[in-house]
Amino acid sequence: MFGAISTACLYPLETEKALSELLKQGVRRFEVFANCESEFSDSFTKEILAMVKSYGAKICSVHLYTCGLEPFMFFSNYKRRFDDAAEHYKHYFERAAFLGASDVVFHGDRKDSTLPHDIFCERFAVLAEIARAEGVALAQENVARCRSGKIETIKEMKKSLGKDVRFVLDVKQALRAGVDPIDMCDAMGENIDCVHISDSTEEHDCLLPGQGSYDFKSLISHLKSFGFNGPLTIEVYRCNYKVYSELYDSLRFINSLLQ
Repeated sequence: MFGAISTACLYPLETEKALSELLKQGVRRFEVFANCESEFSDSFTKEILAMVKSYGAKICSVHLYTCGLEPFMFFSNYKRRFDDAAEHYKHYFERAAFLGASDVVFHGDRKDSTLPHDIFCERFAVLAEIARAEGVALAQENVARCRSGKIETIKEMKKSLGKDVRFVLDVKQALRAGVDPIDMCDAMGENIDCVHISDSTEEHDCLLPGQGSYDFKSLISHLKSFGFNGPLTIEVYRCNYKVYSELYDSLRFINSLLQ
């Protein structure tokens, strides 16, 4: 288990500038949040990979800017749109694998969707297989506004898809859905590939780790019980801190918990 930072923490700073800032400050494990289509071009991803390699760093996961469109792209009644979108995501998967990422983060269907669960799982399985063929895992994140924000959905996905479904556990998203992150962790179990970590208080559900009162030791203990050995990736919003030094202090805090 190790600490990492998402480039999304520096948004709207351009992705390559965010990555450069983090690298210069000694960060060596990342999630890259790609914010537009051109950031999946061959030239841009080659630039990013060269930058990362020059520091001996690693990109653990890639987050797609199209996540908000996924209900429309993949979970409507129009199959041809699904087929076209799946082909489009194939390119994202290929570029993510090129960058050395293990996972591509997926938000999926909206929580008020009427799509039957078996069809939802069937379509996820198709996308997951395309991702595997390109060399990455499609990792379903628990998101409060999505179907995946419910523990029942996560359990049903595991039951239907078994080891073929991988998960991203997001602490703040669990809190926003009214779910204890520990309970969400238990539901995902050994299928967790990544963790999006943030702190909280009774008044605020998204703070930098170390600036709130969340019990990280219990969460880390639960993760260890499932054999998790992946990234604890800090993912907060730019409004959640004032200066970059706070971000780096937070990473040191996470790493201190893992020693």
